[in-house]
Amino acid sequence: MSRRSIGATGPRPRASYVGRVVVVSGLGLVLAACGPKVENTPALDAETPSRDRVADAWATRMLDDRGREEVRGAMRLAAGDRTSADVGPGPVQNPAGRWKDLPNAVAAAAGPLGVAIVATRFDPPDADIEEAVAVEFDLLTLANEPGRLRVERRDAPEIYVATAEIGLFRQREETASRFIESIGRQLRLWGRKPELAPLAGEPPS
Repeated sequence: MSRRSIGATGPRPRASYVGRVVVVSGLGLVLAACGPKVENTPALDAETPSRDRVADAWATRMLDDRGREEVRGAMRLAAGDRTSADVGPGPVQNPAGRWKDLPNAVAAAAGPLGVAIVATRFDPPDADIEEAVAVEFDLLTLANEPGRLRVERRDAPEIYVATAEIGLFRQREETASRFIESIGRQLRLWGRKPELAPLAGEPPS
């Protein structure tokens, strides 16, 4: 007659395997707890830059105290001992207008009157707006009428003198007068835009 253990529910190898898994897992937790601690720094969160993403890595880099001090030191060296008197004044307005803004003012004044600028010539011919003593504009109205605007440079505070002729027989005197008045308003509006003042020795614009 064979003997069997009372209360046996299954083969014992399975229980032994579960025990090994528990022991190994516990050993892993102990080793992890005893291992070296690595502090969470911004460098760990940053992506490893590839050859094509170096600029992105620098753009998102977080500086520590030492890195920030290095940046401040570089900026102090670049600035040197210069003061505002050495580098000149900051951006300023010119409520009376600036000669250099004349082409922009003419274009802004022409649109609402139905006038187009079809050509611009500086005098002397090889000059730009900063060097020009006069500027001539060829005009064309929506009614296909030609026109001409001449603006001559003057010393401050006058800045410029303008004459305009519009119409095939120069008959659009009212439009020409309104055009010149609008140029003056637009030039003053452009003068309200702050710009750096010229350095010493440079002619005012």
